[in-house]
Amino acid sequence: MGLDVYLYRIDDYAKYKRLTEEYEKKSDENWAKVGDYDKLTDDQKDALRKENTALALSLGLEEDGDYPGEVKMERDSRVYPEHLFKVGYLRSSYNEGGINRLLRDKLNTSLDEIFDTGARYEFQPDWQAARERAIKTLEDWRALTASTGGKSYRVSESKVSLFTQPSEMISSAADALKVFYSQLESYKDKPDAWLNFGCKDGEFFLGEPLKVCALIPGASDFLGNKMPTTYVIYEAQDDAWYTQALEIVIENCEWVLEQPDKELYWLHWSG
Repeated sequence: MGLDVYLYRIDDYAKYKRLTEEYEKKSDENWAKVGDYDKLTDDQKDALRKENTALALSLGLEEDGDYPGEVKMERDSRVYPEHLFKVGYLRSSYNEGGINRLLRDKLNTSLDEIFDTGARYEFQPDWQAARERAIKTLEDWRALTASTGGKSYRVSESKVSLFTQPSEMISSAADALKVFYSQLESYKDKPDAWLNFGCKDGEFFLGEPLKVCALIPGASDFLGNKMPTTYVIYEAQDDAWYTQALEIVIENCEWVLEQPDKELYWLHWSG
C-alpha cells in the first residue's frame, strides 16, 4: 500500500472526462438494474459485460471503457535507469521508509507539497513551480545530510499494540527477555527476508539489527488520543536512494517542460 503517481498525456481532456463519465454512469446503471451481483449467473454476468462493451464502443471508447486518447507516459530516468522512480512514475510507501514520510519528518514537506496536490487526484501542476520546489527540497535534503557528517537518520516508534490487554503488557526486563528469546527461537530457521518484523509483542530486528542512536520517550496521536511511545532514532544506509529519487522528481518536471505539447500532460495521484 502507498502513494502511486502516474503521468498521462490526454489529447482532449474535456472530451476524455465527458465520455468516461458517461460510460461510468451508464455502465453502473446497467449493473444496478439487475440487482445483487453475487446472485447473478455466469451467463447473466457475461451478457452485461457484452452490453457494457457495446456501450463503450458506441461512445468511441475502448472495449474496457478507457479513452483512446489517454496514454500513460513512463520511461527510465536518464541518470538512474535502474531506479524505482521513473519519468512518469513516482511512489511512496506508507511505512517509515516512504519518501513522503521521510520528507515530512526531516524537512516538513512532501511530494504532495512539491506538486501542490491539494485534494486533487487528477490534475496539471504548475510544472515550473514544482521543479523549483523540488530543487529546493533536494538542496535542503543534501544540506541536512551534510550537517550530520554524511550520515542519514530515521525515526521509528515503539509502542504498545492496540490488541495487547493491560494484563499482557511487559512489566519487567526479565519478561522482555523471555519474549525476545521466544521470537528468536521461533524465527531461527526462517529466511533472512522474514527476520525483521513487527507483531503484537513489539518490533524485532533479528536479521539486520538497527544501529540505534537514541531512545526518546514521548507520545503519539491515535484517533485523537495521546498514546505513550518511544521514538527510536537509528542510522540508515540508503540516503542516496532518496537523493536520486528527488533528482528524478526534478527530471519529471523538466521532461514535461521540454515537450511541445506540455499542456496535454496530467498527473494521476493514487493512494
